[in-house]
Amino acid sequence: MWGFFARVNLSAVYIQPEFLYTNTGGSFKNNTFSYDADFDRLDVPLMLGLKLGNTFRIQAGPVASYLLNGDIKVNDGNSVQQIIPPTEDFTFGYQAGVGLDIGNLFLDLKYEGALTNSVNNYGEIPTDQRQSMVMLSLGFNLF
Repeated sequence: MWGFFARVNLSAVYIQPEFLYTNTGGSFKNNTFSYDADFDRLDVPLMLGLKLGNTFRIQAGPVASYLLNGDIKVNDGNSVQQIIPPTEDFTFGYQAGVGLDIGNLFLDLKYEGALTNSVNNYGEIPTDQRQSMVMLSLGFNLF
């Protein structure tokens, strides 16, 4: 993940719009096949935060995501099949977390959960696939 943000301070409360490129994925393997997924997306969180002292912060807010690229590979032991998943281009979710500001450095630990389904169906198989993840980010304040 990489990107940029702007923090607008309103006393102890702040608003932080972000623009992030995120690469996510996962894999699954059992005795008969393996499944590997890789997704590239643009995430636009809008965080509302509260500063607790000069160093510690808590924050939460919505996130909109746009899928740039999705790739799924299935290996059944005999062949590898590349699948273009039936994914939604736009999904919505939420983020919540804590952060530390130390000089010009910041460290954030956030959880992201999905509010909308990213994959509706695989052929005739109904699915409800919602991504969730824990993110740790380190950054440098330029201004």
